[in-house]
Amino acid sequence: MRDLEERGLIVLGVHFTLHLIPVMVVVWVLGSQSLNLLYVLGYGALATLIIILAEWLLGPSLISSMADPRWVAEGEDPIIWALVEGEARKLDMRVPRVGVIDNMAPNALVYSSLTGRPVLLFTRGLLVELTHSEVRCVAVHLMCRSGGWVPSVLTTVSGFLTVFNLMSRGYFQRRAKGQSPGLLNVMLAGWGHLFMNLAYPVIAPLSRQLTVQGDEAALAQTGDPSSYLRALMKVSAGLASRELDLVQVFLGGHSFQDPTVANADTSAVRNVAGMYGINLDILLGYKFPADQGNQSLLPSLFKRLSLQPELSERFRSVVETGKSVQTPIKVGLAWIE
Repeated sequence: MRDLEERGLIVLGVHFTLHLIPVMVVVWVLGSQSLNLLYVLGYGALATLIIILAEWLLGPSLISSMADPRWVAEGEDPIIWALVEGEARKLDMRVPRVGVIDNMAPNALVYSSLTGRPVLLFTRGLLVELTHSEVRCVAVHLMCRSGGWVPSVLTTVSGFLTVFNLMSRGYFQRRAKGQSPGLLNVMLAGWGHLFMNLAYPVIAPLSRQLTVQGDEAALAQTGDPSSYLRALMKVSAGLASRELDLVQVFLGGHSFQDPTVANADTSAVRNVAGMYGINLDILLGYKFPADQGNQSLLPSLFKRLSLQPELSERFRSVVETGKSVQTPIKVGLAWIE
């Protein structure tokens, strides 16, 4: 936990610096270059703190606007509510707010609200393709990684990065239609890529550690490594057979499975299944398409900015941690010793 908090402080420090430098330049220019360095630094730091406070306040709503969920009121969906409420009580935490994203790519994500109450979002595809026990494992993973102040740092930074999602959207939409993106869209997308290159290398270690923490805590809480592995395999395979979009990329750090990991190379999904003797087609109930990765219009840059461990690494970790639960691990038709 201490290491996680140290990483959170590093992300905050880098985030503050990325704001402070351009703000100081603006303060210096607006002061007609007459302010001395101490005044420029003081006014710049104050303005930066105000900006980051605004990002913290707006971050959850910005993420929500990207995901565009349908909120589930208590009693509206008794099955989901009973599952989430029951697991939250076992974890001695506040019952999360729940929403459903109208997307058939199976996945789920969590972020922090201003009140500290976690927000769980499930895609429609996940609720359709996964069993009740598998959805439970996904929900527990997300809740286990949502405690403390560190996840709120990720929410704040992700809210900030949604601005660059909007800057790049015109470029990718025109590219998808086979049209010339135009000089303005190219420039905006370029600025978005620049800030992503600066921010993501710092965010990625924090996000990866939150994922590992969520895996370990959820396995201990559920005591069901078989359902957990099936959920991870189904989500990875479902994402690998679909195209990436900007929303999936920018929210990968909050997700049960970062889509860029699964989509970058679909052969990795099949290789991991083969590693444990799992018949992927039987597990999924459909023939898993081969070599569908790398067909996205997103540049390879996005795929290198993975916010979660490699798929094979994560599976090995889950299997090893799952063995300590002292419960037989069975996935599909394969028993994992």
